[in-house]
Amino acid sequence: MLVALDEVYPKSTDNTARLFSIWQAVLEDISDTEGQAGLIRCLKEYQGSFRPTPAQFRSFCAGEDNMEGKADEAWASVLRALRRYGGWSSLDFEDSSVAEAIRRLGGWRRLCGSKETELGWLAKEFRAVYIGVGKVGSTYDSVVGVGATKLIPAPRREFTALEEHE
Repeated sequence: MLVALDEVYPKSTDNTARLFSIWQAVLEDISDTEGQAGLIRCLKEYQGSFRPTPAQFRSFCAGEDNMEGKADEAWASVLRALRRYGGWSSLDFEDSSVAEAIRRLGGWRRLCGSKETELGWLAKEFRAVYIGVGKVGSTYDSVVGVGATKLIPAPRREFTALEEHE
């Protein structure tokens, strides 16, 4: 992808091995399909004279529609983890943007201590933060509970609609 971008934006000539490894690290969670779609979208929409930054390129890969769907799925996984484990457990989320969004909203303990009436507002805030974090990336992948001594993988199983509303 970087080679293709350099062909279109020839003023960007810094192609060191270090630069390639940085791009690879920043884009490691982007699938090949998302990357190709992002490249096409970037070539159609990007207005800069130089190669886009990795964060700018990530935003083209994600696409707003795709990120909103991912944000909804991520919030559902947070609710499942909240109901299953509560605030006493530390959780390891597969999607690091989930943990970062939780951290930015005050942390796992605060989220677990929220009242049921606050969850609607928290869902809206979580989605906005998750989308923002998804554009720039995150290094956090776990959240810490009150009395936890080990990390528990966050639940991955999908619940039925009946289970979600019980």
